[in-house]
Amino acid sequence: MKPVIIKLSIADTVVHVNANHIVYFYPKKTDDGKLVTVLHLEKNIVVEVLESMSEIDVLIEAGSL
Repeated sequence: MKPVIIKLSIADTVVHVNANHIVYFYPKKTDDGKLVTVLHLEKNIVVEVLESMSEIDVLIEAGSL
């Protein structure tokens, strides 16, 4: 399977993530009321990104074409 690299925002920084390493993700409301998406990656790496679940789905679809 070829890598599907997507750009995501983590705390004012843009990072590149290989979507093939995303195990699962879900929305979460932070203490200050913001909605973030929690990504669980391989090797027990967990990150919170600013993109919504639907935005991540669109990025993965576009990258896999």
